[in-house]
Amino acid sequence: MHERQPGRVSKCAACVTALAVAGMAFVLFARAQDTPPRGAEWFNYGVAHAEAGRWAEAVSSFQKALQENPEYVDAWVQMGVAREHQGDSQRALACYERAVQIAPRNPGAWLALGRYWMREQNSSNALSAFQNAADTPGGRTNDIVRAAYVEALLQNNLHADARQALEDWLHDAPDNIAALGLKAEVLFAEGRFDEAAAVCRKALALKPDHADLWHNLGVAELRAGRPAEAARAFARAAQAGERSAEKLLGLGIALANAGRLDDAIIVFRELVRAHPQSASGWLNLGIAYGKHGWIKEAQAAFRQALALDPDSEAARAALETVENALKMTNTTAVYIVAPPDAP
Repeated sequence: MHERQPGRVSKCAACVTALAVAGMAFVLFARAQDTPPRGAEWFNYGVAHAEAGRWAEAVSSFQKALQENPEYVDAWVQMGVAREHQGDSQRALACYERAVQIAPRNPGAWLALGRYWMREQNSSNALSAFQNAADTPGGRTNDIVRAAYVEALLQNNLHADARQALEDWLHDAPDNIAALGLKAEVLFAEGRFDEAAAVCRKALALKPDHADLWHNLGVAELRAGRPAEAARAFARAAQAGERSAEKLLGLGIALANAGRLDDAIIVFRELVRAHPQSASGWLNLGIAYGKHGWIKEAQAAFRQALALDPDSEAARAALETVENALKMTNTTAVYIVAPPDAP
């Protein structure tokens, strides 16, 4: 059964920390101070506005903080975030660049700039920023910086450098969940699914309730040809965290490949109820219906998948197959198989 496979392994929450408005990464590196910096009151107003989604008011407050203290690095970075939420990418970049000009040894300022370039899909510039963050005294041993640096290396297809960075990290901290999660991702990308699964299991022994690690273990097991083990892992992922479309898709596919078609249909139905815009969910539900011989139900599911993703050759071919089958008066069951090259 050549279903659409689950996507790329999930980013572990412990591995990649996105910049949030409150508690942003750069705050982690702020120097301890006996008294708040000048402009701190306006800065705090800005954070409160940002947390409430009032981006114009946030920008105004950060500007007032910077009028009182033009060297206030945190205010420059936070204003960059607010500018991005306003859709003003160029002004956001200017804020991040000003932050690293003021504090070139502050790893958080470089981290913010690198995250900006990642969101702009400029992995080369992101790598340069994360390298600068890693080269600062505070960044060399910081998990957030190390994770971001490895991610950027992978984005730039520098797998050997990423492996070396991970080896150095794991030498310093053999049981670090973030490093283990990224190591599993590297192994997965290289097609070393058995090794990726082993690393996921080691990490899960340390943090057994980590939903993304369970999901990644399920993907590795499925790609290694062990659908029953994959189904167990995906089930744990769904129990441990949000029942996302990605996790339910992985569970359904693993169940179908393990021969538990009825259970797979139950999961796919849950998927499309909870996530009706999931073209992959509708496609796989249709495939499962077709294998069960429920042709009209398969036809409806494939039509929905194609409506959501008009470029899907897999959905188009499957729909054509069932519609041809419905024209055959002596057909009692038809087994639908998506094309082998279905994404």
